[in-house]
Order: sequence, then structure tokens, then C-alpha cells
Amino acid sequence: MKEGRSAKYGRCLSSWVNFTIQSFPEEIRRDYKARFLEELKRYSFAKRKKGSHSNEGCAYELSGLEEVDIRNPGHLARIVKEGINLMYQKGTAKNVLGSLVSNLE
Repeated sequence: MKEGRSAKYGRCLSSWVNFTIQSFPEEIRRDYKARFLEELKRYSFAKRKKGSHSNEGCAYELSGLEEVDIRNPGHLARIVKEGINLMYQKGTAKNVLGSLVSNLE
């Protein structure tokens, strides 16, 4: 099966995330990745109601995050989720996130 554009983007995004994780000391990598994936999987794919500008599960991931600490896996996950959130089509966002998670696990 041919890899689609969104799946390829998710795979490439996983390379960037893995590169980032590899920059940390070996003893914290596994826990960091597990915490990152846990936060990433909280992404909401709920559809928005007609006339609404966002869905019930929509979170502005960067709200309240004044200073980003990339050593915090939750911060990195929130940045990635916000980037995916900015994609207009939920189907595309779902494909990117699915590819990212499957390439990281």
C-alpha cells in the first residue's frame, strides 16, 4: 500500500520527535517517550457541531504555556498536537497522528 501524504508527514514528524528524545540522557528516554505518547493520545477527534467554531474536545494546546520547556514531554506533545490541530481537516489530522504514534511505538 502506498504511503499517503499525511502518513508520510506523521512518519517524518516521528523522526524529529525521536531525534529530540535521543538528545536526552539514556536513563530518562523511555519514561519521556511514554509520557509524550500518553499526552499525545489525548487528542480529540470529536466533530464540531454545525455552526460551532470548534468541537467539544477542542483544546488550545498552547494556552497558558508561556515558556516552553522541551525537557517536559507534555510541552513537546502539546506543541505537536497544536500543529496537528491547525490542520483544517480532522481526517488528515487523524492520519498524521496515527502515523506519528505508530512510528514512535
